[in-house]
Amino acid sequence: MKNELASVIIVAKNSEAYLASAIKSALEQEYKPFEIIVVDGRSTDRTAEIAQSTEGVRYFMQRDQGLANARNFAIRAAAGRFIAFLDSDDVWARGKLQTQMKYLAANPDCEATVTWLRYISEPDHVLRHHPRQRPYDPIGYTPSALVARRGLFEKVGLFDPLLSVGCDADWFARLFDSRLPFAVVPEFLLNKRIHQTNLSRDIAQSRKETLVLLQNSISRKRKMAGKL
Repeated sequence: MKNELASVIIVAKNSEAYLASAIKSALEQEYKPFEIIVVDGRSTDRTAEIAQSTEGVRYFMQRDQGLANARNFAIRAAAGRFIAFLDSDDVWARGKLQTQMKYLAANPDCEATVTWLRYISEPDHVLRHHPRQRPYDPIGYTPSALVARRGLFEKVGLFDPLLSVGCDADWFARLFDSRLPFAVVPEFLLNKRIHQTNLSRDIAQSRKETLVLLQNSISRKRKMAGKL
């Protein structure tokens, strides 16, 4: 049986320090066929040059603003029946796409998979952590760990452009609340960088948007309970 096309979506903004290694980790995947889409959030550094100089990359300059809008544009532009995300500062382990696509092929009722992840910190790539904390996460509820069937975004919806830093958490909350089947692949297949320019470091905005998505989740659950 012929493999289905997978679309790998990379959203980048002023990512010249990391983008090449992110793209390289995608190009080194064993699974074929796949396409790589880079949406550039109007970078002022060498992001565009790096993306456009890489053979096989479909490059787009974002016309609007925001992470959610960039991801939504790429989903619409994607040719694949499967959607994977890779943040421009993250790195996939070898075999990530192959492992997740194999699982989805073997489990046709499963809508999506996520993997385990490890954290690496900049600039020395060694996570400085409290003894009670771990330099890894058993489950990577982050887009870079996700591979999903395209149709899932019609069921769960796209990313919410009203949330500047919480659009990822909001999307996963909607996935959980939908009760659609998805799976965790228990392998460390994603390396996630922690550095000073991570969007998640905006603590005040993150807390504000977390409250919003929690309220939205409660509202969805109440509506679902009322239909039972």
